[in-house]
Amino acid sequence: MKTFKASLVVETAYILPVVFLSFMLGVYMLFYFHDKNILLGAGYETVVVGSQKMKWNEENIEEKMEKFFHERVRGKVIFFSKPKVIVKCKNDTLSVNASVKKRKIVLKVHQKRTIKIPEKYIRKKRKIYGK
Repeated sequence: MKTFKASLVVETAYILPVVFLSFMLGVYMLFYFHDKNILLGAGYETVVVGSQKMKWNEENIEEKMEKFFHERVRGKVIFFSKPKVIVKCKNDTLSVNASVKKRKIVLKVHQKRTIKIPEKYIRKKRKIYGK
C-alpha cells in the first residue's frame, strides 16, 4: 500500500476549491459578456431600424421597436432573464434602454441614434444657392 505525505493532501484540499472557484468565475464572466454583447447588438439594430421607420413617418414606432428588440434577443440570452426594454422617440432621436437582472447582478444597455434626413439639407442648400 502506498502512503503519501499528509502535507500534499492538505495543500490539495486548500488549492482545489480556489481552482474550482476561479473556473466558475470565468464561466460567469463569459456568460455576462456574451449577454452584454447580445443586448448591445440588438439595441443598436433596433435603433437603426427604428430611425429608418421614423424617417418614413410610420406610426407606433415605440411599440414596434420593443417587439423587434424582443424578437432579436429571444433565445440568445444565456445567463440573464428576459430583458425589459424602453424605447423613446423624441424629436429627431430614438433611444433604446434595455436592462436584465439575475439576483444582484444588473446589466443595463443604452443605445441612441439621431435621425438624419439628408434630403431636407440638400433642399435647403439648393434654395439658398439657387441650384
